[in-house]
Order: sequence, then C-alpha cells, then structure tokens
Amino acid sequence: PEVVRLLVSYEKHDDEGSSQTSLYLKITVFRWVNTAIVTRWTTPTLATLGDGSNDLIKTVNALMISEMFVSPLLRYFDCMTILDRHYFAPRAKTEEELFGYFNGGWYNLADRCTDFTKVLLLCTFYSAFYPLVYFLGAGILFFQYWMDKFLLLRSWQNAPMIGPETSQFSRTYFNTLALLLGTIASTYAYFGSPFTMLCSCAQNNKECILPATLEFTNVTVNNGTVLPTLQASNEGHYFCNQESYNRFPPLPQGQGPNKWMTDDQEHLSRLYGMTCVVVL
Repeated sequence: PEVVRLLVSYEKHDDEGSSQTSLYLKITVFRWVNTAIVTRWTTPTLATLGDGSNDLIKTVNALMISEMFVSPLLRYFDCMTILDRHYFAPRAKTEEELFGYFNGGWYNLADRCTDFTKVLLLCTFYSAFYPLVYFLGAGILFFQYWMDKFLLLRSWQNAPMIGPETSQFSRTYFNTLALLLGTIASTYAYFGSPFTMLCSCAQNNKECILPATLEFTNVTVNNGTVLPTLQASNEGHYFCNQESYNRFPPLPQGQGPNKWMTDDQEHLSRLYGMTCVVVL
C-alpha cells in the first residue's frame, strides 16, 4: 500500500474521492493477485485437497483466520497511536503539542474497502474447494465491521471529505469481477476434482495389474511423511495428466480418452461450464 500511495501522489485528481478510487484500484489488484490467484497457481495439483500444512485448504484457512483476528487486532493496537498518547503526550512542552498527540490514527477509505473486497474474492474463489469459507468470510466481515466502527468513532482522526466514488466503483466493477472469477474458479475446480492424477482402469476399459498384496508398511509419501501402514485400493488406477486441459470453458469432453470423472461429476461440470459462459 505504501508504494501505491507513492504512485498515486504523482497523479492528478480533481477531488479526494477520485484519488481514493485510484488508490483502491491499485491496492485491490495487488492484494487479489497476491492472496487468491498466486496461491492457486503455485499450489501443485496433488496438494489441492490434501491435509498437509502446505496444501491449498490449509493455506486458505490460514488466510481467513488471519483476516478474522490478526488484521483487526493490528489496527486496534496501533503502535504509533499508543506511543503518541502514552509516551510523547506526557512529555509535550506546550498544550498545542499535547493535543496534537491525541489526534488519533490515520485511516484510508480505499484501504478499508480493499479488505472487504479481498474477503469477497477469497470466499467466491475457493468456495468449491472449501465451502466453510463462506462462514469464515461472514465472521471476518462481522469482526472487521465492528472493529472499524469502534476505531472510527473512538480512535481514528477525521479524514478529508470523501464522496461515494470509491464505494460505487467497488460495487460496480470489483464485486462483479469477484463473482465472475469465483464462477470460473469453481468451474475448473469441479472439472479437475479429485486432483489425484489417477484414472480408473475399469472406467476406461484398461487392464491393470494389481500387486500381490494390498497392505504396505513404512511408506514414504511425497512430502516426506512416513506412514507405518498403508491399505491400497483393490481397484486398479493408472496415471493420467489432469493438467493438460487449458481450454475455456472446461467441459467433460476435454478429458479425452482418459476419463477421471464420474457421471454425476460430468453433469455438474457441464452445467458449471455453460453457466460460466453465460455469466461471462
């Protein structure tokens, strides 16, 4: 945000509302890419639905918990405001200087709107993988609303007069874009599920040779974890690349000769694919 504010300071705006809208646009794009899009792109396919600490579900859950508790508490425990009121104020030389230390912290409307929009994108973008994210998102908005209201009335200093440009811009463009990106992300999520890179031998009419025993001991998985015992499936599977499909919209026909979807999944994926085109 500090770099963005520096860039906005070189721009020419007629009023504070226009400046805040420009600031909101830049900060939102940066935070969306940093929190939602990069997280999804850098997660390997096999780590999408895993239970490891670095897997996608755990990462999203950590992001949401951080937004629910860490961000509001950091705004409440504003170090500079506490330092001004409890250290510099008692040592002020004049009454005017004393009152200056009690002006309160500075807040930015564009920054606050960005946090709300980021939560909306995280909810829509990862809802197919993690439906609980909607409840976490509701909790985040609840905590942030009351924390911001308390700080606005009790702690923050008065901001310049700002019109409705930022909120209107957010509702018109970024809220709509968040719903659109969420629909596209959900479409690809249902298309690639269950993210195992495996296809059933029986479903694809292929002959697979099963091992003589289906129980293994001291198995080391990809993340280095050693499992004392592992019970293998009695149904044969073979490797199939689920990442090779890069067309839009993702429809069941894109599986090719190696199918990994069930009949219900194909139906759901087809509905989501057509809905995605309509929404777009």
